[in-house]
Amino acid sequence: MSKINLATITLIVSSLIGMSDLFVNKFNFVNQANAQDLDCFMVNSKGRRIDLSGLCSSSQNETVRIPIKRRMRGIPIVEVTFNGNRVYEMMLDTGASRTLITAEMAQTLNVVPDTSEEFDIADGSKVSFPIGKVKSISLGSLKVQMMPVPIATKANMGLLGHDFFGNLDIKIGRNVIELSPRRSL
Repeated sequence: MSKINLATITLIVSSLIGMSDLFVNKFNFVNQANAQDLDCFMVNSKGRRIDLSGLCSSSQNETVRIPIKRRMRGIPIVEVTFNGNRVYEMMLDTGASRTLITAEMAQTLNVVPDTSEEFDIADGSKVSFPIGKVKSISLGSLKVQMMPVPIATKANMGLLGHDFFGNLDIKIGRNVIELSPRRSL
């Protein structure tokens, strides 16, 4: 997300919510408003949250292009970053409802299971996986924080599933995957 000067944000937002909420006299602040980096919003001096998503230039509003490293049984393999610094190759599996990590990944990332869950797998059988939380998962500029993930003890590669990209439109090309904001009809 590009950084926008707090005064610029305040000027733009004040025209949307009324000059009296943020200003007294010409440009003297009543109280300082806080701009937030994670989401595109600010909180005005009265504690009201104001959505600035229409002003922010972030991956939430743009198409993100991810290179395909290779394919495994036709499924694209992409590089996914965990906790801001560990990169793993994972299958971008459009048939997987959940993102799944390997036991080795869980150990390296210090993911401790705190529950378990039963899943229906592709062959129709049910299997139980321990569930832990990953601090963050990033694919290009897309990022999800504190995401619960099943831990597969017998898998040798993780799966990136719909719980990560399910609210995006996906176009899988020969060498690149494009993830775009879902357009409402």
